[in-house]
Amino acid sequence: MDLRTIPDEDLVVYVREVDLSVYREVVDRYDIQLLRYARNLLGNELTAHTVVQESFISVYKNINAFNPRLKLSNFLYRAVHQEALGFISKHLHHAKKGEFEDFAEEFISEEDIETEFSDKELIKHIQMSLHALPIKYREPLILHFFEQKSYDEIVGILQISASAVAARISVGKSLVKKHVETKKNNH
Repeated sequence: MDLRTIPDEDLVVYVREVDLSVYREVVDRYDIQLLRYARNLLGNELTAHTVVQESFISVYKNINAFNPRLKLSNFLYRAVHQEALGFISKHLHHAKKGEFEDFAEEFISEEDIETEFSDKELIKHIQMSLHALPIKYREPLILHFFEQKSYDEIVGILQISASAVAARISVGKSLVKKHVETKKNNH
């Protein structure tokens, strides 16, 4: 049997009912994306690895809590979300760096602020601005722009309403844009 062809939700049922060792396939499927998400959220490679590893362990221990009618990816992202928030509240960790080029396109205005800032400097200001945001605004932005999650998926991961997701993304983008423009005007 080729485990790679089994749909996620059926794989979890198989893990629960037949062979727990098959959980390795779940890890293989989602390790890279969850690590990217955690790295962008936390800003630290080592911390991201720790959070993702702890999340996989937690999901493994609580595999019976998974409802196979739901998306496995949302369940896993939710686990990383919870673990990351726990880590942040324990360590008050300030995020550092990630990849923000695609996100930066959201903030290039009609006036073309690239004329005053090099792309690299603009990215740096957006990165600093994003990581300066409170987690409640930062996380939906990361999920939507970096993880390409739909609003419905973000609702499932963060367990907030669709209107709250939309509001937090809108407010977060405005705060980042305001911060970047302030930096632009100060240079």
